[in-house]
Parts: sequence; C-alpha cells; structure tokens
Amino acid sequence: MPPHLALAQVFRAIGHDVSDPARRHLLAGAWMIDAEVRVTRRHAFLMALAEAGVELHICGDGWQPHLHRFPNATWHGPVEMTRMVELMRRSWLVLNTNGNFGAGTHERPFSASLAGAATFSDFSRYYAAAFQPGEAIELFSWLDLPGAMARLQALTADAERCWRMASAAKRLTLARHTWDRRIPDILAAAGLPAA
Repeated sequence: MPPHLALAQVFRAIGHDVSDPARRHLLAGAWMIDAEVRVTRRHAFLMALAEAGVELHICGDGWQPHLHRFPNATWHGPVEMTRMVELMRRSWLVLNTNGNFGAGTHERPFSASLAGAATFSDFSRYYAAAFQPGEAIELFSWLDLPGAMARLQALTADAERCWRMASAAKRLTLARHTWDRRIPDILAAAGLPAA
C-alpha cells in the first residue's frame, strides 16, 4: 500500500477527514514513511547482494563510501542513458528495485529487455501482469532475501536462461509497452480522445 494511503487510513480511523482541504496537510508526512521504507529495503538488499558476491556493474553517484563492500563490482559513476543502455546490452541480467512501489514500475526492466538483458526485480503487481514471472522476468520477495540471493546466483550462472528470459521480455515489451502502445492508454486514462 502506498504510504499516503496507509497514513490516510490511520487518520480516518482516528476521526480526521483527509479529503477536507484543511486537513490535506496531514498527509505531508507520508514522504517520511516512504523514505524510511525505501532506505531500509535498499540497505537490506545491498547488504545481501554484497554477501552473495555476484559480479556487478554499478552506475550512479553516492556509491563511493560503499564500494569496499563490493569487491566483485566495477563502478562506472553517473552515466548518461545512452551509456546505461550500452552497459545493459553487454549484460545478461539487470537488477531493479522499486522500493515501495508494490504495484508500480520503473523504466529499467523495459530498457533492459529492449537492450537484450533479463531483469531480476523485487515483486510488483505491475511486473507480474506485464511480464511472465519466471519466464520473462525474475521477481523476488523482500521477505526472503537469502532465497532471492540464491536465485540470483543461480541465474547469473545460467546464460541460456537469462537469454530466454530477455528474449521473452523483449517480445512482450515491443508488443505492449512502447510509447506507441502506451499513449492511447494514457490518453484514455486521462479521459482524452486519441489523437
């Protein structure tokens, strides 16, 4: 459940009507819940990943103080999207975490699939519906990080399975998830006529 909805439930339970504009400010603290869960989950994932010892390529800023935990990592620093796609093209498997978006998405699994890489991600109802778990994406549960790391290690050692997953994901992405396919859905969701 998104943090603002959880916080709204709590306020309703104690008698506050958060639909009242004068009470909307009560939901401003939802970002703190979101941030705490994201930081806690990301830290747990990274510590499990470090312990698993798989070979990694890390992109982004802020990693410098933590790189010592990842002796099997190559750090690329912040990279442009074109460089990111190039790195994905050379990868068997791309890691993704959504943090708190249990029903949401990030562009990374779609970019990875179009680049020809399989994706290993935390569970999202959206990914479960958009891809075929176990066939076109590998999903893990935050409640079983040791099991997730065992599955990740097995997957990184199986180039053939990664290729099959990446191929299946690419077919699904091209068929259903390009902007040409999504724009009519976005317009319909906004109540606008298709162009």
